[in-house]
Amino acid sequence: ESDQFIDAGKNSKSEQERIKNEAKLKRQQIDHLTEVADQLLAGGISDIYDMTYEKISTSTAMWKYKGLDGVIHGPYSSEEIAGWKSQGYLTGSTAVLMQRVKQVHDDSSSSNGEWVSSDSIDFGSVEKTSSVM
Repeated sequence: ESDQFIDAGKNSKSEQERIKNEAKLKRQQIDHLTEVADQLLAGGISDIYDMTYEKISTSTAMWKYKGLDGVIHGPYSSEEIAGWKSQGYLTGSTAVLMQRVKQVHDDSSSSNGEWVSSDSIDFGSVEKTSSVM
């Protein structure tokens, strides 16, 4: 009987440790989400609390591009790239190869995305941007 009591005590401690680790992970996730929300608010994106996770991911996506001279530039945000494209850069005859940059908090894959033409990415569209991650 005393052995069963000791085992029950061990399970209780391991259960407490598991709960403690889960709580720590949740705090880290909330801290990260708060940090991202603050960055987006500071960047002028005021509807952050109405955005979906996918839209937030797109807004925080970072890209690098391979210039026509072969030099790699970046990383730059989706918002910056969209602005340049709206001004006529990185499109048509000035299109370049672009690659989504793997971010520390990004669980989608273990490496950067594939290189794709800047003409094939619609930086205002979650679906098209997500498909090239």
